Amino acid sequence: MQRIYLVIFFLCWNLWPALHAQQKSSTKFKAGLEAGGISTESSGNGLLIRSFLKLSYQQKFSQSLFKINSRLNPEILNTNELISGYKLFLQVEYLLAQSPRNSIYFSVTGKNQIHFLEESSGQVFNELESNIVLSHKLSSAFSSDLQHSFLFRKINATQESMFKKNNIESSLSFYASKFNTFKIGGFWEYLHFNYLKKSSTYNNRIGPLFEYSFNNNMIFKVNYKPGFDVKNQNDSQWISIIGGKYLSAKISLFVFLYYLWQENDQHKTADLIFYQLESFNNFTAKIAYDLSEVDNIYFKIVNESQEIFRNGQILTYWQGIIGIQKTF
Repeated sequence: MQRIYLVIFFLCWNLWPALHAQQKSSTKFKAGLEAGGISTESSGNGLLIRSFLKLSYQQKFSQSLFKINSRLNPEILNTNELISGYKLFLQVEYLLAQSPRNSIYFSVTGKNQIHFLEESSGQVFNELESNIVLSHKLSSAFSSDLQHSFLFRKINATQESMFKKNNIESSLSFYASKFNTFKIGGFWEYLHFNYLKKSSTYNNRIGPLFEYSFNNNMIFKVNYKPGFDVKNQNDSQWISIIGGKYLSAKISLFVFLYYLWQENDQHKTADLIFYQLESFNNFTAKIAYDLSEVDNIYFKIVNESQEIFRNGQILTYWQGIIGIQKTF
């Protein structure tokens, strides 16, 4: 599978000069600060302060599109235990339209996250993900996609864990109208988890996938994947919902929900539960007010579960945050 990525990269690299015609580029830089209350299940209540820097670059050619997105988030969580750290994100995307019917999308995403619990040594969290999608337009109403993604995640703390995932999806999209799209297909995942360099487990997960998206005067998208855990013989449910709309000329509302539910298995042990390392449940509701074309203030409510310290444990919390963002 790695050879396929090398071939795609080689083709895109050699076609780059020929696609330079009609090029158009844009660069955006955003900076902001947000603060508010945080309530956790294990560490009590306290204050969250987070700053962020975002940089995006986009280059358009006659038959392709190249993007770079990056983000840096230093943060402090002052609860019963002082937690500090940062999150770093970098993504490179390339879309090549080979013909009116065929296109190739390729992306590489890297994440680095470090958190410190008071005076303890930091937990380092590294992740690398690659994604490739081959699309073919069958007709004006139908298109097909074949997608492969690979994810590698490693956590270094007092204990060390490593996670790998290979995912293949095949789907058929139906364009009911200009604004409504339905997608149906199937997926297969191969997961490998290594804990403390001595306990290793793997699994296969298969199932159907469903997606609906609407994009007109609002954005709405829902994904649903009911999967079957082949090794443990149990079921899991994965769902994500994204919605956004301008309520007026200056006020916007955004809602995001991500939830992974897995059937309990009494034979599992803590070191073999690796789905939490892969995905964290999240609910976000954000309302923003545009002060100008480049400045906005916002308030958001977040309920999230993530692993940021004490390897193998999950920090679940509620946030109520006020923030401000400026675009340069």
